[in-house]
Amino acid sequence: MFGKLALWLLKRAPAPVFKPESIRKVLFLRDNDKFGDLIVSTIAIRELKLAGKQVDVIAGLRNAELLKLNPHVDQLHVHNDKLFSVIKLALQLRKEKYDLLIDLRNEVPTYKDIVLMSWSKVRHVIGFNRELYPVFDVNLKEDFSLNQHAAWRNFALLEALHIDCKHCNRHYDVHIDSVEEGKVQTYLKNLPKQRTLLINLKGEGPYRRLDQAQLDAILAYMQGNYADWNIVLTAKPEDLAGISTIGMQKSPFRTYFAAVALVKYADVVISPDTSIVHAAAAFDKPLLGLYEKDRTSTYLNSRAWGPNNQNAVVVQSSEFSVYSIPLPALVEGLAQVMNNNFPHINERKISYDMAEIKN
Repeated sequence: MFGKLALWLLKRAPAPVFKPESIRKVLFLRDNDKFGDLIVSTIAIRELKLAGKQVDVIAGLRNAELLKLNPHVDQLHVHNDKLFSVIKLALQLRKEKYDLLIDLRNEVPTYKDIVLMSWSKVRHVIGFNRELYPVFDVNLKEDFSLNQHAAWRNFALLEALHIDCKHCNRHYDVHIDSVEEGKVQTYLKNLPKQRTLLINLKGEGPYRRLDQAQLDAILAYMQGNYADWNIVLTAKPEDLAGISTIGMQKSPFRTYFAAVALVKYADVVISPDTSIVHAAAAFDKPLLGLYEKDRTSTYLNSRAWGPNNQNAVVVQSSEFSVYSIPLPALVEGLAQVMNNNFPHINERKISYDMAEIKN
């Protein structure tokens, strides 16, 4: 009985022949509340809108805030992941008569995703490497062994829709509330020094974080070579337990969007692998990106989700944690970022080992 019910819930009517030129009304599925994933996909959202499409987005409760001010999003659908909420949203979307639902995610579709795709009765559903899921009638192939950056999917999607993107804007499209932005600008202006190094303490999970010794090494380098800079540390209050911030300014802001504004107006950013890395790329911000060792040899996270930023230097650990990056390697990476953007005539020489540094 349950099996028949599941088949009925997940069944989708056969799709018509896919004709890219007929696509006018598109719907992005971005409800996994991953800020970095959303930032990377804003290229396609913008370019589809500029190509004359209606662009709507399904977002989660958290990441919806990042799209509310985006002028390239026509309509925002927000929901939680409860099955009742998914079915209710699908029935609402059915009335909109979408031509195309776009899923750029890597995650395996859940049964709730498939319910949403089936019940919303969109004409076409497009995704990457989805040949095992009949709900997707348009399947684009990505060879993971090539370890292309995740932003590649934007351009593969646009090509599949016959949108010429040879000369399009390749920057991410991030918009910040002007009130939040003003508060951050005022805060930075009132700091004692003119320039600011922003340190983001932690990314997702327990392994993408700096430890006290690494913070002390950064502080010592800056005080020895760039003493006329502010050092601002941004982190959730609970992540600062046991961390000494002597010699640094603790950000007084508590929202993710204030952290993004800090990235925009700081002069240099240091961050573990997390969405702040992609926010820095959106604003062409000089960045020291800190990455753990890749956990597989076939899919390199440090490449697929690297900074995608010509002003970035990456230091990658030989172990599965950011806090295992040796101090000399960390400082050498910081020196490289600073010298690339703010050369210092009295720079001291520092050796390093046990980690990989990439431009």
